[in-house]
Amino acid sequence: MNQKIKILLADDHPIVRNGISASLQSIDQFEIVGEAENGLKAVEMTTDLRPDVVIVDISMPEMCGISATKVIREKNPKTKVLVLTMHDEEQYMVQMLAAGANGYLAKNSSKDELVSAIHAICSNDVFYSPLISEDIIQRYIDALESQQDEEDDIPLTNREKEILELISESLTTKEISAKLFISHRTVDTHRTNLMRKLNIRNTAGLVRFAIQKGLVQLD
Repeated sequence: MNQKIKILLADDHPIVRNGISASLQSIDQFEIVGEAENGLKAVEMTTDLRPDVVIVDISMPEMCGISATKVIREKNPKTKVLVLTMHDEEQYMVQMLAAGANGYLAKNSSKDELVSAIHAICSNDVFYSPLISEDIIQRYIDALESQQDEEDDIPLTNREKEILELISESLTTKEISAKLFISHRTVDTHRTNLMRKLNIRNTAGLVRFAIQKGLVQLD
């Protein structure tokens, strides 16, 4: 990536911000454009600095990370939000996903995981820490679908349609992962979600659906 990814850090603990900043600034692709000590400041700085990514904690003064994420995503839809927190309770995860967070990572994650998460959300993908079970993600997806399915004949995200097309072209999980620069786990999660959304039991069924809906062309 030629252009640097601009990152804003939002955490009420200076030592945490300093650690994350030092870790990410060692990577040429990243540029730390600012640091916010609370949620309200994070919202203000996002509007002023227009970062590509805001790394946000949940528990912060003035405005919590959940509220800050919702405002940031509403006012700055191009800015991605990555949650980096010590909280592993389901209620926080679901609330952050509902607020519009693009990724959720535990603070005990490795530097490589953090870097992968940033790249993933900047590629319009999602990144969830292993501590978030697929059941939690699915419950959130189901809740969204209950509101959206009636308005959409094909209730799939652009990423899901993209993966469905590649599956229909007989690409393996490994090949899809390499082509889209996402993890094998993310591909498998999307595949599982596709089957659940469409009530399809196998890959052959996914291919038939894609053909019927005109998402792929027959040679």
